[in-house]
Amino acid sequence: MGIEKNLPDSSPPGLVGLALETGLEAWAESRGWPAYRGRQIEHWLFERSELAPDAMSDLPANLRNELTSEGFSPRLAIVRKSESRDGTAKILFRTREGAFVESVVIPAGKRTTLCLSSQIGCGVGCGFCASGMRGVRRNLDADEIVEQFLLSRHAAEGMDRRVTNVVMMGMGEPMHNVDNVLAALGTLHDPKRIHFGARRITVSTVGIAQGVERLTGSGRPYTLAFSLHAPNDAIRRRIVPLKAAMTVREIRDAGARYMATTGRKVTFEYVLLKGINDHPEDARELAQLLRGVPGVVNLIPYNPVEGLEFERPTDRAIHGFADLLERRGTRVSLRLRKGADIDAACGQLALKSSQQ
Repeated sequence: MGIEKNLPDSSPPGLVGLALETGLEAWAESRGWPAYRGRQIEHWLFERSELAPDAMSDLPANLRNELTSEGFSPRLAIVRKSESRDGTAKILFRTREGAFVESVVIPAGKRTTLCLSSQIGCGVGCGFCASGMRGVRRNLDADEIVEQFLLSRHAAEGMDRRVTNVVMMGMGEPMHNVDNVLAALGTLHDPKRIHFGARRITVSTVGIAQGVERLTGSGRPYTLAFSLHAPNDAIRRRIVPLKAAMTVREIRDAGARYMATTGRKVTFEYVLLKGINDHPEDARELAQLLRGVPGVVNLIPYNPVEGLEFERPTDRAIHGFADLLERRGTRVSLRLRKGADIDAACGQLALKSSQQ
């Protein structure tokens, strides 16, 4: 499926967009305000996650009125927050044009991870995933991704959780929107803005070669996660139908280059599907494929999606697959199932929200 250009929007950017485009100090001075007023606005945005001008209480009333009257409203609005029994929270946002996008707050011990989206929908069409069932509507702009982070972080703080990690694993293929993703992550990492450590950010991809090259050359030590899901190309084409995606060997080699260039680890995501890619011979072939590559295989037992016929393997099959990999020298992590009761687990985002 193709990717639409971002929908035209004649309205002003939000304040985050204004900060990214021109800088708020420069904007303030251009309007006759002292530069420190711009710094105050940035403090509200990036330190306090407050996006609405009328809530910035230490600004002069006429400046707040100016910002509001000129339409510098947020580009995303929270519509609903659903909380799981395990503490996971799914946040549904509405964009200005009325589309929906989701993020997830995932608590785990002392860690709290934000799972952010890069697109409205997804054009990859992975067979097990809800996000791509309706295709891709458009890319998210950099400021929308940053707003998503800020609003999600604020929601996490309301749950008495401090965000420790960010994963670009929500709706969309980040490498199909690599310019905006890198610009947004640069803002998160910027010490003058959010100052979120690059080493605590993971970017996921099915394997889009140009995007992976851009990330490798970005100079930032992000963690790279490949959505591998199969030990060979024949099985992978059944799961990841995108023709532009890299082969399993190309993914392995790109992962090795990324680690050699950045010094950062690479993970290979592997959704276990009963009867498709969970056989003992699949584990043996996967171990052979990744032999000598110091990455980690992240095993993700399938999470059911309404309308899809895949099944989750038995616990015995899941642990047997992991044991076979480990006995052959492959590092393995087994992802805990989080947020499944609110359709917030891996592969479940977007379907029900897009129908409502």
